[in-house]
Amino acid sequence: MFCDIIEGTTLDLNQLIVDHPAATFFMRMSGNAMQKEGIFTGDLLVVDRSLDPKIGNTVIAIVDGELVVIRLSEGKKLQIWGVVTHVIHKTK
Repeated sequence: MFCDIIEGTTLDLNQLIVDHPAATFFMRMSGNAMQKEGIFTGDLLVVDRSLDPKIGNTVIAIVDGELVVIRLSEGKKLQIWGVVTHVIHKTK
């Protein structure tokens, strides 16, 4: 597996990962309920509230008045707050 180095370019993460600035929020993951999905405590979640959630999306939902991160599956009736579009985490 190889990576390409991007030279001479200033990268703006907002341009790369935020499609709808007015509807995009950053949240910090707390807890380890999503570790099997590769989301860990301290990870930064990019959440777009303008997207329609689809089965299989990772979403922020309101459960018992709390915001939780969950994989949306069929049959679950949830109040969806937003769709997680990116996860940023440290590697060490």
